[in-house]
Amino acid sequence: MNKWFVKNLAVVNLVLVVFGIISYMATIDLLVFWTNWGAQVGEIGGVLEYHPFSESVVYHVSKENLRAEPLFTFLDVTSYLLMALILFNGATLFIRNLKETEPGGIHVRNLAFRNLLVAILCMVIYV
Repeated sequence: MNKWFVKNLAVVNLVLVVFGIISYMATIDLLVFWTNWGAQVGEIGGVLEYHPFSESVVYHVSKENLRAEPLFTFLDVTSYLLMALILFNGATLFIRNLKETEPGGIHVRNLAFRNLLVAILCMVIYV
């Protein structure tokens, strides 16, 4: 099991980070599209009700109808990917006898610790 973490730590981190960035950009693009409804006369626009690690809803509100109508619901995939990154790097830190280095001379434990700190910081900033 130690060898698997040594060989695949960078690859798994890279895959999680790339998918996290893609899901974040897709979420932001969808939110910009769905909340940009206030340009018409009498329209207030879209309102976001955000729930981390859950399903969030974008509502449409107008001056005539202050009861919001749900337009779009989405699952917060980015927070799940960040949590997977935190758990994977945290699990790597608890492996015994992980003193090996990658082919470039990078210590796996130091790499996992740095990735864990950055992932925790990103999770705090994101949520």
